[in-house]
Amino acid sequence: MKEAYYFSHDSNARHDPKVLSMRSVYGSEGYGWYWIIIEMLREQKNYQIEINKYVWNALAMQTQCNADAMHSFVNDCINEFNLFESDGEFFWTESLKRRMDIRNEKSEKARKAAEARWGKVSNTKVSAKPKDKQSGDDANAMHTHSERNALKEKKVKESKVKENKKNISADFVSLTSDEYEKLVSQHGEESTKKMIEVLDNYKGANGKKYKSDYRAILNWVADKVIKEKGGVQSAKSKSYIDNLF
Repeated sequence: MKEAYYFSHDSNARHDPKVLSMRSVYGSEGYGWYWIIIEMLREQKNYQIEINKYVWNALAMQTQCNADAMHSFVNDCINEFNLFESDGEFFWTESLKRRMDIRNEKSEKARKAAEARWGKVSNTKVSAKPKDKQSGDDANAMHTHSERNALKEKKVKESKVKENKKNISADFVSLTSDEYEKLVSQHGEESTKKMIEVLDNYKGANGKKYKSDYRAILNWVADKVIKEKGGVQSAKSKSYIDNLF
């Protein structure tokens, strides 16, 4: 999962004199641009953006303005409002860099503390176990690992079975993928879809239910569709249909 690019943000930042100066010229729209650019800086290596011929277009896309307006805005934030710093090749904000340095330092200390803590716990557990017990634990661990692998394989097989039984449905018709493929193999996909449609309309209009929609299609729907298309209808299906309609 990609890191969420967090950084701290003062709730009263809008009252900062530099920000107020910028807002007096660019208003709330400029305040929105400013924080979009800050978020973009947070995502960059070393928390700075390179100044090149495409950067204004890129910033304009993010802030939904034109490139010239964005160029003027960033230049004013550098030269007029002192919100950004620049060396001519990159621009950045010292405030963000300072905050990120503090956050990174805390994260590094926490990481080292966790490594030391886990290393100490691991060493204590290993040294406390007799040799025979350690061997027994290793055997148990291997057995547990094998059981887990077997369980995973079982779940994969069950998942494949469920996938194979996945229903292909209309509003009132339900077929498994195997049943659907059998119908397509025998009658073609266009006719199969027509059969499902016919059965769906019939069940929806009459409140009819079947233990197996697939068997209902074989018993009478298939012959009905074939008859409508000018094919040959079986005697069994003709009698079944006559009783229904």
